[in-house]
Amino acid sequence: MAAAAYDVAARALRGPDAILNFPGSISSRPVPASSSPSDIRAAAAAAALQAQSTHVVTAPAITVLDSSEGESSVTVSNVSATTGDIPVLEEHRQEFIDEEEMLNMPQFLMNMAEGMMMSPPRLNPATSDDSAEASGGDSLWNYGPGP
Repeated sequence: MAAAAYDVAARALRGPDAILNFPGSISSRPVPASSSPSDIRAAAAAAALQAQSTHVVTAPAITVLDSSEGESSVTVSNVSATTGDIPVLEEHRQEFIDEEEMLNMPQFLMNMAEGMMMSPPRLNPATSDDSAEASGGDSLWNYGPGP
């Protein structure tokens, strides 16, 4: 809805070179009567209402099968819904999956705790070019004014 309103306003303000969210549907969107802000707002609001009332979602049939210990399946038949409708799932059986057992979580957590008890690796700072050894004793302040 907001994207459709944006498209109408962008087309009115920037012309045919405007970057649109839905360039294929701009011909079906309302056109402002003039370039005044109130007309652009009215056309954008009309585009948002039009997008809200014509927004249709079509989904193909989906079947999910789980063939672990017991069989369970979820089927969603072809759905054509307007905004606000929620497709109803036909659930045949629910199954609990113990993720802690599957991922061996207790051992994983113990390994993490063990890793945190170790001291971090010691990092020796690399010698930089600013050190006294690298400069050879020369300093900008050791030089006197030129002749």
